[in-house]
Amino acid sequence: MVESQKLPEYNMDTMPLRRGHILILMIASAGQFFGGALAILVGVIAPLIAMTHHPGLSPWLQGFIFACGLIGIMLGSLFFGRFSDKYGYLFFFRWSLPGLRWVFISVILWWY
Repeated sequence: MVESQKLPEYNMDTMPLRRGHILILMIASAGQFFGGALAILVGVIAPLIAMTHHPGLSPWLQGFIFACGLIGIMLGSLFFGRFSDKYGYLFFFRWSLPGLRWVFISVILWWY
């Protein structure tokens, strides 16, 4: 780099908030929003639908069924979080769909 070419200095306190910044904020917030919506869907709504078909379950079993989704999210994040720190998030993101496909096909073949 030539001495006469100086890079501009940026100050975060005086930098204006532009359309691109707002777009990045909205995209990042959408990830959190959909993650929370999925946790509510898996942990609350799906068991609630199942409860309407089996109203005779004990309160303990109903609570356990409601907590299974959240317990699964916790255990999965503890297990896969360590590996994603080691191997990178993209590795697990790429293999999650083929892995889920293999699990679903295995369950269907086992069930029938």
